[in-house]
This record gives sequence, structure tokens and C-alpha cells, in this order.
Amino acid sequence: MTAVATRRSARRRETQTLVLVTGVALLACLATGLVLVTYGGIRNWSAAGVLAAMGALSWVARVPEVRGGVYYSFLNIILLASVVILGPFGTAVVAALAPVWDRQRLPKRARVYNTAMNVLSALAASLVYLALGGLQAGRTREVDGVIPLLLHVGVPLLVADVVQAVTNVVLLGVVVSVSRGAPLSRYVLDMLVSVGPAYIGYGVVGFLLVVLWLPAGTGMVSVLLIAAPLFVARWVMVQYSEESRTHEMTVDALVAALEAKDPSCAGHGERVAILAGWIGQELGFPSDQQRMLVLSARLHDIGRVTLSPHQLWPSVPPEGRALRALARHAEASVELVRGIRFLAPALEGIRHHHERFDGRGYPDGLAGEEIPLSARIIAAADAFDALTCSAWLDSRLDAHSALAVLQNRCGSHLDPLVVERLGLALRRGDWPPEQHPPAHGDPDWVGYDHDDPAMSDWYAAQVAPMPVERR
Repeated sequence: MTAVATRRSARRRETQTLVLVTGVALLACLATGLVLVTYGGIRNWSAAGVLAAMGALSWVARVPEVRGGVYYSFLNIILLASVVILGPFGTAVVAALAPVWDRQRLPKRARVYNTAMNVLSALAASLVYLALGGLQAGRTREVDGVIPLLLHVGVPLLVADVVQAVTNVVLLGVVVSVSRGAPLSRYVLDMLVSVGPAYIGYGVVGFLLVVLWLPAGTGMVSVLLIAAPLFVARWVMVQYSEESRTHEMTVDALVAALEAKDPSCAGHGERVAILAGWIGQELGFPSDQQRMLVLSARLHDIGRVTLSPHQLWPSVPPEGRALRALARHAEASVELVRGIRFLAPALEGIRHHHERFDGRGYPDGLAGEEIPLSARIIAAADAFDALTCSAWLDSRLDAHSALAVLQNRCGSHLDPLVVERLGLALRRGDWPPEQHPPAHGDPDWVGYDHDDPAMSDWYAAQVAPMPVERR
């Protein structure tokens, strides 16, 4: 894709995102107004004040990016309790006030969308709760016995919890799809798998808060009883989040070391990771597997730090010892990161990313589905990036032409399914990405890129020629 086309696509997405944010915000305002007219306003202002304060506190204290960009907060628990204690309009007010005191300097557009998303998911939960016959604050005290309480409060509230989760994830998925070009269905499914267990816990705790507040008669004190275990849980999440950030910093340091050794490959690992991530989304990878795929892609060439400049960019196609030394970088990559425990699941993708579908690659000569799927994905992403973001300006292909090259290599060099999914992903994403542009080429620089698909053929011809068919 040309720079002009990329800018046009970016402007188009910017406009579409603005329209989406405006539309969702207006929908939230309209829905809140209709609920006010239909169900009335807030009847218990003291309870509303306490719940609004707890909602704001839970939003401010949310744990950032625990997994895959997902933020965890306890606002959903407060909103579920508000569904029973305050009714639909009061729940919408609590949802709208929560982001007001946000400490993060988010763009106004993001703040507006977050607020509208909170309101709509809260209203959806409230309306479903009422539709299932869920009891409001005054009537819950009339319930006698555990079973009736579960039937008339617990079950409707848990269903409302599911509706709140789905609404939240879908609205988040829509804005991500419009602004970034991510496939909506894959994103929503992955998010539901990631946050589903947390939402189940939110529903149970929300029901417990309602029971303490209303039937048990502890009132607003119940918030304090619930707050202590919630903040212990938050502390645990913070530790996990910090561990995840430490992992990212470790990978960043390794990538920086490689790019310092060979500036010509700056951005290469990040671009391959983006492509691999897109393919993984198209193949429906769950979040943990997707994370390891991206890490494998970022580190797939780390073993190049063991090679000298003339080995990295030979002036003539390498043969013999020089070819074997260049080919060994995949194994060297594994050796460099083997001792890093959290990267253990990424090792097979790193080791085998230069295997060929016909079995003539390296280091182990695996063929077809013997090659780990992560390695087959990285192989296609690696070759595509080499064609479109070559170190030589005059040899770079546009995305369409590069994809055609890969399609012609299906069944020999590359996995046909992976190339097909790469083609689908490219329809939704701009290439190359603006945040990781290719390094500027030197017109006087002559050398061979080991990632170029032609070099894969060269290796296969030199080391693993096609076997002769026997009759």
C-alpha cells in the first residue's frame, strides 16, 4: 500500500471512528432519557451517592492491561448492585459518573466512548433483569428463604451480568474494528474467552453485595464489607500486570540488542509480529496462544546477533560453511532465550520459522503439518515483510504483489491455509504500519536478505534438493 493510500485509509478510519463515537454517545443519551420516562428517577439519593463514589473509585483503581490490553475494574460489580438497589436510571447515572475522575489522560473521544459504553451496558443489564422478573430494592426484603431469593434476584442478576459483559465487549469490539481494522467476530470471541471468568465472579460478588445491603439489612455498610476482599484481589491483579510488563520489557531489550547490531532490520520483528497476530486472529487463536505467537514473531531472528555483518548480508549467495552459518541463526535464537521461562511456549515457533512446507527448509527439515503452526505463520509473515519492506528501496513490492508471490509458493515454501488467512487479514489492515516503518535503504548497499523467499529456494537447492521420484 502506498503512503498516500495509507494516509487516506487512516483519515477514513478517523472519520468513521468519530461518527461511531458520536452515534454511540447519542444512543446512550436517548436510552437514558427513555428509561427515566418509563421507570422513573432516583428514589434513594444517599444510596446513589455511595454507589457512585464506589463506582468512581473502582474505575480510577482499575488494573491496566492485565492481559492483551484488557483492563480489569470492579465497576461492573457496583453496577450490578445498582441494578437492584437503584433501578435502571440510577444505574445509568452511576455508570456515567464513574469515568469522570479518571486519572489517565485519555483523549476526549475515548472518554466519551467509555462513558457511553458503560451506560449502554448498564442499561442493557437493568432491562434484562426487570424483564426476567427481578425484584427491586423495596421488594427484596419481602423474600423469605434462600431459594426464592436466588430465583427472584440471583438468577436474573447473573443473566444480567452476562448481558452486561456481552454488550460491553461488543461495543469495545466495534470501536476497535472501526479504528484499527481488527476482525470484529474474532476480537469479540477472544475478549469473551479472556474476561468471561472475571465476569462470572463479578456476578456472584454483585449478588452478595445486594444480599448484604438489602435482605441482610446492613445497608451502605455492606460496601465496606465487600471492598476489603475486592482490593486484595486488585493487589493480586496488579502483581500479575507488573509481571506481564516485565516480560514485555525483557522482549523489548532483546529486540533492541538485535537492532543495535543490525540497524537494517529495525522494525522487522515488530512488523512480523503484527502480521503473525493478524493471521492468528483469522485462525481463531485464544488470547494466550496469540500472545505467544506474537512473542515468537518478535524474537524469531534474535539469533542474528551471533553473526557478523558480512554473514548477515552476504554480497553473493552463500554456499557451504557460510550458508550453514547463516542457517544456524534459528537454532541460535532458541539458545539465547531458552533460559527465559515465560518464553518456553514460544521456542518452537522461533526454531522452525525457516522450515518449508515441502520439507526442504531448516533446521530440521520438517514438512507440512509436522511444522508447528506458529512457525508456519511466522514463515509467511517473515517472507511478506521481506518483500514489502526490503532493505533496498527499489526492490520493495506493494502488498498485493507480495501476496501474489506468496500464493505462488503455497504447498512448496508456505502453508496454503496460512497464506489464505494472511490475504484475508490484509483486507482489514494497512500495510506497512506507520508505527514500524521499514528502514531506509542505501542505494549503494549490495547484499542478500536471508528472509527473501528466493533465499529459501537457494537454501533448498544447495542443501536439500528435490528428491527424485522412483517408479
